[in-house]
Amino acid sequence: GSSAETVRAPAGRPDYEARPLVESLLARNRRPQGLDLEAPPGAPFLVDRDGTYTAFLASGNEGDWKRMFMAHPEVKSVVHVGFPAYDRDAGLVLVYIQEMTQSAAGNGSLYVFRDDAGVLEKLGRIGVWSP
Repeated sequence: GSSAETVRAPAGRPDYEARPLVESLLARNRRPQGLDLEAPPGAPFLVDRDGTYTAFLASGNEGDWKRMFMAHPEVKSVVHVGFPAYDRDAGLVLVYIQEMTQSAAGNGSLYVFRDDAGVLEKLGRIGVWSP
């Protein structure tokens, strides 16, 4: 089925019309954009603001990944997070997250969250890409 149809199950609403939420997610992420944010102190991730890691990966060549891992053994994966889409009436948030561990290894998933007064509860994950 379509991505919109698969969002219904984790949302816990078999009759939920998710197509507008999915279309909003696609529209918000049509063009790559950066966010002005930093990783909080002690976070298990960092934001590659200066391109230290992504510079290794520009060609998509697996050898570049090996060079990055050799130069930066603390790196375990590269994660790209899209802009979320919100359905305020339903209290649902949809976001795409892609995690890569090599040029052709990783996954991309849609995550469905419930927004309860600003506190997000993960309802489910829908795998949409895997090499």
